[in-house]
Amino acid sequence: MSRDAVKFGRMSKKQRERVEDEANYHKQRLTGYPAMSPPLYEQTSPTNNNNNYSPGTYSSPFQYPPVNGYAVYTNGSPPTTPFKTSPSPTSPEPPCQPLPSPDAQPPKCTEDIDLGLLTKAIADAHSRTCLFTSEQVERMRMQQPSPEQLAAYQNMSHEQLWREIAEKLTMAVQQIIEFCKMVPGFMNLLQDDQIMLLKGGSFEVALLRLCHAFDVDSDSVIFGTAYIPLDVFRNLNEDEKLLMRNIFEFARGLITFKLNETEIALLSAMVLMNPRRVGVKDAPIIQKLGERIEAALKVQFQCNHPELGDQLSLHLSEKLPLLQLLSARHIDILNKFKQGNPGVLFPALHKELFSQEGFDSP
Repeated sequence: MSRDAVKFGRMSKKQRERVEDEANYHKQRLTGYPAMSPPLYEQTSPTNNNNNYSPGTYSSPFQYPPVNGYAVYTNGSPPTTPFKTSPSPTSPEPPCQPLPSPDAQPPKCTEDIDLGLLTKAIADAHSRTCLFTSEQVERMRMQQPSPEQLAAYQNMSHEQLWREIAEKLTMAVQQIIEFCKMVPGFMNLLQDDQIMLLKGGSFEVALLRLCHAFDVDSDSVIFGTAYIPLDVFRNLNEDEKLLMRNIFEFARGLITFKLNETEIALLSAMVLMNPRRVGVKDAPIIQKLGERIEAALKVQFQCNHPELGDQLSLHLSEKLPLLQLLSARHIDILNKFKQGNPGVLFPALHKELFSQEGFDSP
């Protein structure tokens, strides 16, 4: 096991074996493909290496319901999710609706999905479901948080801070669910498999998206509508602070790869389509779709990072297992907090996704 993994604290034998197994799995997936020919990408790709991807520059090859982005939350109407839940006592969100039936969706045969169209669709889904645009992020980066904002977080109790973090995470995950629903082929999966993939992968995708919201130079992260320094969250306990440090160490490492937004989108979809998630029933179909997404990601790497060769895929294959470990640590620490604070209520979607089910083998 890598020294990076040791940083994340004590693990059970089952967790350690799972992370080692996952490391070998990702290494085989990301480095085991034959090289994809650049002409296929050049004929169809809407992106380049300047990170200026814009969903308005082309029409998505598939038809999806509109997504309102951050406005979804400011007007109090969150997007739909595959979970049937009731409103949280701490948040006035309406009941979540079930996923629609998979009629009129993208091609069911994953081998028929063109890599260029697949890249366009996933990049578009990512752009449409990020909480903030690149321009909004840059404006926030240029603005200092007010003393009142900093004091508000510094003076929060341990319980208040947990509720605040849970609500922010739930907002991010709601958008991740919309992203998943727009990944070609996802809606054709068994609904039970959709749910298990989301339960197992939504936190990991949130960590990938964190790179968009983390400023390495100021050691601050978008929290609400401002960049907040990490040292403001002083009322977390030591285990929670360690997890926070581990999460942002991972983010720093991923940022050094200089992935553009299309690559982050494909990587997110690849992490989501993990046939080894606990509880999935149709693993071969999930694996085929995941392999197609990985092939599209490798094409992007060859075009955008030709000087790195296969090294980028190798380095990423070593990083990705840490996502699963961080996700498991998050569940462990969340459960400890709930045991010590049974009166603290979390948003319904948060409770639905971040339960122990979906992380332990039966």
